[in-house]
Amino acid sequence: MEWVSVKDVLPVDHEHVLVFDKREGICRAYIYLNSWSHYPTGSYATDGCLFDVSHWMPLPEPPM
Repeated sequence: MEWVSVKDVLPVDHEHVLVFDKREGICRAYIYLNSWSHYPTGSYATDGCLFDVSHWMPLPEPPM
């Protein structure tokens, strides 16, 4: 799998993907209402919004 620039194409709404955000690093996220959202990893983590996503890629297949 290759990283895709958000300048080239975005995933479809609600498709869970890996993203690289300059502030949060690599995390699982999706687009909802034209904004990136992700699942915070702790109770005091971010509010679930990402603001500086530069690249994304499809999630890999789970192990068998």
